[in-house]
Amino acid sequence: MPFSGIKVVIFDCDGVLIHSFNSTCYYFNRIREEVGLPPMNREQQEYAFIHSVEETLDWFIPTELRGKAAQSKRGITAQDLVPRLTLEPGITELLATLKNKGTAMAVDTNGGHEAREILESLGILDYFRMVVTADDVARPKPFSDGVDHILTTLEATREQAVFIGDSKVDERTAAESGLTFWAYDNPELSAEKYIEDFHALKTQLEQAAC
Repeated sequence: MPFSGIKVVIFDCDGVLIHSFNSTCYYFNRIREEVGLPPMNREQQEYAFIHSVEETLDWFIPTELRGKAAQSKRGITAQDLVPRLTLEPGITELLATLKNKGTAMAVDTNGGHEAREILESLGILDYFRMVVTADDVARPKPFSDGVDHILTTLEATREQAVFIGDSKVDERTAAESGLTFWAYDNPELSAEKYIEDFHALKTQLEQAAC
């Protein structure tokens, strides 16, 4: 898809906008500790990083402990997570460039409602017209519910939008939604475009506008 045809850019959040692996591990390990379980192993960490909170808890919390896990989850706030987060290099500059071009931006994340507060704390929430979380839709990624809601609200067609993500879940979301997919920092995914870093993408966008 030529840059000139892009009206909407939809971003995944964790691993794309923000480097959040440490906060994800903290979040789920705290819940596991409070229900009497050991820290996550590597397989559990990788699953938790790309799936929704509810999917992850259902996967590795025994049924009899899920009530206690839900109570523990409610005790974790954005303030607990933000110190463990950093923005991906170059993302603020890319967002500013897209905004200056008049491109609408949105987030489709399997994170919970706290995602908005986190993005606000990191200073980038105002770049986005919409932030859709797993708490906002009946079916989170890889289903198309979030993308459908974004495109309907922004009055855009699938041909005018691209999805930027870093995981198989994001790849499947784009395919399910009929969107062009750009892969960030993951050459193993099937994508139309591979983004090594956001500084380079910003330069490409600026050159395309000349």
